[in-house]
Amino acid sequence: MNITDLFFPSGISVTRAKKDANKLKKAQNITLTEALNLVAQEHMSSPELTWDQAIEHLKYRDVFDDDNQDDDEQDEAEVSVEFSHIPSKQDFEEFLAVVEQDINSESFVSITPENDVYIESDGNGGKMWPSPLVVSESNAELICDMLNQMSLFDFELGLLDTEFEELIGSESYDLWQDSNYPQYDSYNSEKFEENEGDDQLYDSHFELKRRIEFAIQNL
Repeated sequence: MNITDLFFPSGISVTRAKKDANKLKKAQNITLTEALNLVAQEHMSSPELTWDQAIEHLKYRDVFDDDNQDDDEQDEAEVSVEFSHIPSKQDFEEFLAVVEQDINSESFVSITPENDVYIESDGNGGKMWPSPLVVSESNAELICDMLNQMSLFDFELGLLDTEFEELIGSESYDLWQDSNYPQYDSYNSEKFEENEGDDQLYDSHFELKRRIEFAIQNL
């Protein structure tokens, strides 16, 4: 997949966006990375997005645009990449509704993913995963499962155009488990007691909703 063939939702091509980033770098005296991030945020309408995250999601959208050809074209075209299960837009919207009500619970748990190195990193969407994840006990298993599905898909996107692409959908789950991508386990939780002035609960729910909304926008 050639990223120069990709287009942002705004209609601008990746090639043009790169040129705009170079101009912005000179105009604002910032690094190219900062300029690329700003351009990606503008054309993806997401203030937290990085350039690398945007490109991965454009690749994802491009793959699924190809998969959604009419039936005749699908019969003729052999799909070379089959991702593991991906929640539908309806799944995400129902999940978001659960999360929006979750903060009203009276009993919460705090879950620290096993992969904080990834979550604290600057690349690959790391800052868009809640850590710690503070959710109600009753919804903990569901929320962990959905986030793990999203994490697995992000990991599989990272395998595109690599020597491991042929493993997507067959062996990628095992690779993901051994990776540093975020993995949440509801059994790895501790009772969370909210203290006065403690914003962890609200920060976690904000990050969680932002992550789901980001996924919905890019379906």
